[in-house]
Formats: sequence, C-alpha cells, structure tokens
Amino acid sequence: GSSRAEIEHALVPLGFGDSLEFYYGCEDYERGKPAPDGYLRAAKTLGVEPAHCLVFEDSEAGIDSALAGGMRVVATMAATPEAGQPGHQDQSKAHVQVQGLLEVDAALLERAMG
Repeated sequence: GSSRAEIEHALVPLGFGDSLEFYYGCEDYERGKPAPDGYLRAAKTLGVEPAHCLVFEDSEAGIDSALAGGMRVVATMAATPEAGQPGHQDQSKAHVQVQGLLEVDAALLERAMG
C-alpha cells in the first residue's frame, strides 16, 4: 500500500533494491488494500497463480487483501502493539503468525502453504 517513492526510500537502507525484479506502489493499481489489486497484479507479473503465492503482512487490511486474492498469509507481529493498545492489528485471519521474519524457515513455509 505504500507509494513507489516510499518503497524506494525503504529499499536503500535494506540494501536489496537491486535484487528485485519489480515492485509496485499504490499508484500502480486501481484499488488499495483491503482490495487485492496490488497482490493480484504482482502474481500476474510473476506468472504465478494466486493460490501458489505466500504473502507476508503486518496489517489487518493487508491480510484481508491477500486473502481476498486467494493467497496464503504469514502475519508478522513484531510491529503490532498488544490487543487493546492503539495501533493494534488483528492478525487472526492469517494462516500463520510469527513474531518476526527470523522465525521463517522451510518448515514454516510448508506449514503456511498448507
């Protein structure tokens, strides 16, 4: 759901912008989250059926977006405040929840894909 400028700004400190084949910002598709447009466009560009896509999300709207597109979802809870706190995101609809990406391994990916 971020703009291309915001994505480009984030890729610099992460140091892997050159390894991406493509990315889409919110201006590259018609409807934003929770509509699935961005995820479906990325799947089409990759030539992959949505059911074979695994999405990593931290927001409720993002999880709803990926599910609406027929994709599997791993929710990352690291940036989500506890329930009842401002900014809390309900991630219960995700197929798998992890505290952070360091928990992701082959077994988790298999479990997430069902």
